[in-house]
Formats: sequence, C-alpha cells, structure tokens
Amino acid sequence: MGCLATVFLVVACSSSTVNRRDTGPTPADVAGQHILGIFDIEGGRIVPVQVRGQGRLEFVTGGALSFGQGAGCTMANGRPALYLYRVRKSTTERWSIRTAHYLWDGDRLVPGKVSYESRPVKPVAFDPSIAHLFELRCGSVEFM
Repeated sequence: MGCLATVFLVVACSSSTVNRRDTGPTPADVAGQHILGIFDIEGGRIVPVQVRGQGRLEFVTGGALSFGQGAGCTMANGRPALYLYRVRKSTTERWSIRTAHYLWDGDRLVPGKVSYESRPVKPVAFDPSIAHLFELRCGSVEFM
C-alpha cells in the first residue's frame, strides 16, 4: 500500500488547452473545465490512483452557468469516500445533480452507488447553493 494518506497530488489542466500549443490563457480557459487526477506514491514512484475494474481515476471540475462537474472527499460510514458530481440545468427551473460515490479500499477506489437529485434553480446569475459542486474540495485542498 502507498502513502495516499500523506500524499494527495492533484494535477490539473484546462480542457480547452489539452491538445494545443501554450499560447497563454484565453477566455475559454477561464470558463473551461479542468481534468484532474489523484496520485499515490508506490515503490518510490508517483502513480495514478486506480478505480477497481475501471482503470485510472480522472475527473473534471469547473463548467459554465448551466453545466458543471466537481468532486469532494468525505467520510461515509467511518471510511474515506470520494464523490464525483455532474450538474446541469434540466429545465430553466431545475438543476439535475448526479453523484457517483466511491470508497477507498487501501490505495484503490471502489465504485459505489450513483444517486440523482433535483433542486430548484435560484434566480441569480450563478446559484451559490450548487457552487461547491463545480469544485474539488478535499480537506484543506480546494480547486475551482
């Protein structure tokens, strides 16, 4: 088993810049999403965390006013857990929220249930009640 409890590296890049030469930030970079991964130390090497039966863990954070994704770390039944969120406006009046639950088993993630929720859209440009669902929040690590 690696040192995941001590080493939690998050690598991010704007999805709009993944396949282009670096020419500096563009408006799309600011509003774009970020591809993230969680890494572990194994045998003195940095390796990507694996999801049992699915391969390397990658997820996205960020989004636009009507669609976004994020992640959060928490405890579920006394065990560390990771939640991946996908948020979109299903109508002009409702948010549709999909949450994929993962539990840690040593240095690997085990997929759990997927839950769905619907919330009313608040009449503001960006709804603060769902803002955290567009970010990565794990302990003191916050990435928007």
